[in-house]
Amino acid sequence: MKPTDLNLINIRGYDVITSNSINGEFGMARMLAYVKSSIRYIVLNLDPKLDIVALDIENERFISPELPNEQTRKSYFELVLGTLKNLTVANKSITIGSDFHVDAFSQSK
Repeated sequence: MKPTDLNLINIRGYDVITSNSINGEFGMARMLAYVKSSIRYIVLNLDPKLDIVALDIENERFISPELPNEQTRKSYFELVLGTLKNLTVANKSITIGSDFHVDAFSQSK
């Protein structure tokens, strides 16, 4: 999705949070989250190569990673696991959710 298209997916009363790749080479985001506008939250700054949405809301941390196109499955999981390890050190309840594109019948490169 292009940054100028965000108004197409707006929902009244909610903020749209996108992964860092919105500003990347193709101007697209692969992950987004809707947060009710009345909720106070902090968007965590992460490596711009990662398609991860990470938010702190009070004593909770919400993390949603996505598979970058240029990464193989093995290198992706190594990159994401390292990032998740750092993100989960916080003294907060952690929720991680995503579509990990796992295919148990294919081999990783």
